[in-house]
Amino acid sequence: MARAIPSARSASIRRCLAPLLLLIVILRCAAPVSAQPPWVIVPGVGIGPVTLGMAVADVIATLGAPATWCALNPSGEEKDTTSVFYYPARGLALTLISSTYGSRGFVAAIHIVGGYSTKLTDETSVGTNGKGYRKCWPNGVVTLTFASSSYAMNDGIRPGSAEADVVGKLGEPQALYQAVAGRMDTSADGTSSLRAHRTLLIPYVARIYSYDGVTLGIANSVVVAVTVSPMPRPSNVPAWSPPSRGD
Repeated sequence: MARAIPSARSASIRRCLAPLLLLIVILRCAAPVSAQPPWVIVPGVGIGPVTLGMAVADVIATLGAPATWCALNPSGEEKDTTSVFYYPARGLALTLISSTYGSRGFVAAIHIVGGYSTKLTDETSVGTNGKGYRKCWPNGVVTLTFASSSYAMNDGIRPGSAEADVVGKLGEPQALYQAVAGRMDTSADGTSSLRAHRTLLIPYVARIYSYDGVTLGIANSVVVAVTVSPMPRPSNVPAWSPPSRGD
């Protein structure tokens, strides 16, 4: 259960996140770049005008300030942090990481998810050592929606594509994670699957098909989510397991 962050820790968190907060305020009025759909999904590179490695200032200049964003810190230590920017009307979310806090963050993963909905709240005493936290601006429910024609890969794979088309054009996935029941799933492969679903922002009801530089969430035999991330090293790719054809 979430608890109030002690005042000393709260001050430390605000101090760490102040540069990014200031940057968002400064650029909130910046006019975002207008790009006509569909935005092209390029595995290992980016989606439309948003690319992996893009600086947070360039993200905000391109898309505008996020409607909602969260800072996640699993250890509570003043070092690496993760932020997630949400753009609900585009069905888009960005995972940003940095070696230092604040405005020097860069895009580590780009997610498009239709119908993704989650309640964002502040939390403390999380992580393996109980010192981690999550801070969101603002708190509340965020839902990502978009038209299926808004995004597409060069080979035609897009949200809404049939599972058979995915396998036909991309081949068997390098890694596959089964759907999970929810955030506390304890099934046989629940630990690894749950971590993958959370990291990739893919709905729990979807199976995860992972390829070089792009991961697809598939539910009811169609693509419901796409994540573009860096090309994995071979040692980071789990063994492929045959998919269960039932959702």
